Amino acid sequence: MNQLLPHLLQALASAMRTATCLLLLSRLVGNQSLEVNSLLQSSVSPSGGQNPKYPVTIPVFLGAGAAFLLRMLLGCFPLSEFALAGAEVTCVVPYAVLLWKKNLRLSLFIAIFGEIAFWLWNVLSSCGLGSLTGDARFLETASLQGSIAALVPAFLMLSGTILLPLRWPACNKHAYRIFTVLLMLTMFGVIGLQSLEPYRPDDDQYYTCISLSALLLLSLLIYQLRNLYETEHELAELKDQQAEMITREYNTLQNAYSMNARLFHDFRNHLGALRRLLQTEQYEEAMRYVDDLAGPDTLSKTSWTGDDVIDYLIGSKADVAKGLEIPFTAQVEFPKNTMLRSADLCSILGNLLDNAIEAAQKVPNPSERFISLTIRRINHMILIRVENSFEKAPVSVGGTLRTTKTEAGLHGFGVKSARAAAEKYDGTLQTSFEGNVFRAVATLSLP
Repeated sequence: MNQLLPHLLQALASAMRTATCLLLLSRLVGNQSLEVNSLLQSSVSPSGGQNPKYPVTIPVFLGAGAAFLLRMLLGCFPLSEFALAGAEVTCVVPYAVLLWKKNLRLSLFIAIFGEIAFWLWNVLSSCGLGSLTGDARFLETASLQGSIAALVPAFLMLSGTILLPLRWPACNKHAYRIFTVLLMLTMFGVIGLQSLEPYRPDDDQYYTCISLSALLLLSLLIYQLRNLYETEHELAELKDQQAEMITREYNTLQNAYSMNARLFHDFRNHLGALRRLLQTEQYEEAMRYVDDLAGPDTLSKTSWTGDDVIDYLIGSKADVAKGLEIPFTAQVEFPKNTMLRSADLCSILGNLLDNAIEAAQKVPNPSERFISLTIRRINHMILIRVENSFEKAPVSVGGTLRTTKTEAGLHGFGVKSARAAAEKYDGTLQTSFEGNVFRAVATLSLP
């Protein structure tokens, strides 16, 4: 019985450490839709909007439970701390990658360096509690006091990981700074262990702590540099994609105006020829001549939003859909004087409608093709929803829907470009599919 309680506390600490790693992984890579209703519901901000919630998902509970049971089982054997840490890593990485479809490299990074960080915090907790209480048993891992020392940092980190995003939603933007400060405090704490004689680790363990704390800071720096590189690479590709879209739309508009300019230049000659046909009572020939002059209606006359640029964009996409035998419907309730930039709206609508057209035209049966556009104002927000039929379901990687296109190029960046434009207005872009209907919903806060 004396050994059961320490094993139970160690297993509980292992479950908390695993849950912390899985929560961080969920936050960094993207939340799953499989959630449980818990006390961690999103709070309402003073402005009336919803703060993003930080859900404790079912995979987090299952992963923590697996770590608890595995630690209880392994606690019956005389294993080293390295082997026990490896067992916790196996509760994070294979589970996250195989069952939760998370990124392998990021899962390995969080699991391995998370174990290193927790080991350092356990050492600091043991030495600190031993020095405060004058009880050297806190330095003994297998003792009840040692188990309590391991439980303290696990509980504090799990509580901070859950509660901090709820109380301070902007912390996700400052995650790198938070971790940097935390690891620097860890290094200072490790250096300060020298003053805790006799409640300090031996020399070998002490120098190991120094080396590992420096390794953690270095790994965090490398991780951030890699993220910066990937972000700059994506921004460059987004700019190329936006430039390509703008050039394409500009060429279409220029061709339309050139056609109308030629018609206007020849207008007098056309009037003379038409007058001659009417004078000679060649009415049918005159009607055909008028029809030839009218030609295709290259400029949309429909006023969707009152913004000429947005109206042209929607009209041109509707014409493209019509040419591909894709029924296009639009319900637009767009308020005036929204202060939303036309370029940002074009980026959202253009990319979403382009994706919808490309997906819908691949449906073999024309009667099953459709595209639906809805723009509505809801309180102080603008909602843009594009729905379309599709043939092949998109692939979900790491909780994110990926393109099904196989050719190289800028494919896949249309949604990213639209999401970046929505985030300028504290908005979001969510994609989902059900049956053979794909749905993209963008929400923008009115400035």
